[in-house]
Amino acid sequence: MIRQFAEELADAEPGTEIDVIDRWIDVDLLVRTMVVDRAIGNDDGALHWYCFDGCNPHNFYWYENPTTDKLTLLPWDLDNAFDNLGSSGVTGSVTQIADRFGDITDGCAIFFFGGLNLPQKSAACDPLIGPISQLTEEFDAARTEFVAGPFSKESVDERIALWSAQIEDLLDEAEATHADGPSIGAWRGAVTEMISDIDAARETDGR
Repeated sequence: MIRQFAEELADAEPGTEIDVIDRWIDVDLLVRTMVVDRAIGNDDGALHWYCFDGCNPHNFYWYENPTTDKLTLLPWDLDNAFDNLGSSGVTGSVTQIADRFGDITDGCAIFFFGGLNLPQKSAACDPLIGPISQLTEEFDAARTEFVAGPFSKESVDERIALWSAQIEDLLDEAEATHADGPSIGAWRGAVTEMISDIDAARETDGR
């Protein structure tokens, strides 16, 4: 399925790419996936095209649904998510994506960026990501819904408080029994910083 989709998309006439994508992928779901991806700063995944042996993104799978004949993007390995939001993100860090969603650097040529000056390419040059990133009205509508719902301050702060309460005793134990265990003070400070970064990210347009 993924090969047939890729071949059809590569052969699509200019301006018909979204029609091809829509036949194979739930476009609304993919747009929503991109909204969440950008909101949490998942800069080490499907939108980060490193150029070593060719230019490729990483940290995702495509699920081929044999019942619906549809493809679904499944992100994974999100341990660096949130790292590049607000004050936590260091401009030019190893994982930080150079472009806003849909932007193109150097006309799709390979360029160097980040703390290690790694070769990479803009995601919007990809025949799938490019057309999806141009669905700005759909993106903005999905983001508005996301920010008002699961990404709202009330919802996020409630979940962080719940999860923090679940693990704080274990962190206290780790600090007491391991020389390299993080201090409770440092951990609480990091949680506060993360909340602040999410608050700041919520006020942007999400791209």
